[in-house]
Amino acid sequence: MCGNPHRNGAQRASIAREPRPDRPPSVFEMTIIKQFNDHACFLACLESFLADQGAQVTQRQICEMFPECCDCGKLTEGTFQLTNQECLKRVGQKYGFVANWVLALPETIAAGETIFVIPTNMHGQGSTHCVRFHRHLSHTEIEVMDPNLNRHNDNLEYDRWPHDNLGHWKCNLLKLKKIHQE
Repeated sequence: MCGNPHRNGAQRASIAREPRPDRPPSVFEMTIIKQFNDHACFLACLESFLADQGAQVTQRQICEMFPECCDCGKLTEGTFQLTNQECLKRVGQKYGFVANWVLALPETIAAGETIFVIPTNMHGQGSTHCVRFHRHLSHTEIEVMDPNLNRHNDNLEYDRWPHDNLGHWKCNLLKLKKIHQE
């Protein structure tokens, strides 16, 4: 899904979930995950979401469990087959979530929900990527968890995107919602 497959450096990291005075209390701190290679951005976002729901699973484990959905063993290993609805459905059934495409970012995200922002023309270069929406900073800017940001160092921070990027980069929005499993 993202960049060059020849770098490898999986890192799992998270920001402490303590209240921060510079953020409103209604904004939760999401787990920041760095993708394990240049293609695993969707899997890193999925690992982040699942970690916030209490699941302890890594992007590599998801890749190994669903090899046909993640190009496991190929140069593009980690690329999640979003165009294959069966893959998304099977992963959702395994980890207890449903996924639906939505047309706009909500004002707030409810507990057990997230939005993946998936540009299909990132930087106008035709490349695809996946980030996890965190919050609106203003009417012109959003904050996202970008699993490729600072991937090769120890910095854990969110990225800021102008709202205009959503249109310029032809972004699709995928909403994941935790379901209660019996």
